[in-house]
Amino acid sequence: VPEVEAELTTRALRLGREMFLGGALDRREALSQPTVVAALTAFVQEGVIARTAAGLALAEGTDEPALRRLEARFAALLPRGVGGSEAAWFAPRPAPSRDSSAQDEPAPEFDA
Repeated sequence: VPEVEAELTTRALRLGREMFLGGALDRREALSQPTVVAALTAFVQEGVIARTAAGLALAEGTDEPALRRLEARFAALLPRGVGGSEAAWFAPRPAPSRDSSAQDEPAPEFDA
């Protein structure tokens, strides 16, 4: 079902905000309209999304294996230890521990 680009951008920003608040995204600056529009343009250039008269839609022939190959290509561009499976990308991360005993430890000393 084709979607108007503005509606898709709004949905992507809303999802990104939920992911950021849930801890799945580290950098708030990833949540901007220019970033989402650039990503959609990249997906069009990669042949994953097609622009139609009605809006944006998955390109013909785009299936789950094609999306997994694209995900692997993007993951290869990330620094080691970043990215991973879809489950790792979208799973909420636990909140940092607020262990009070850690606050009582002395700061490490460094030789000058």
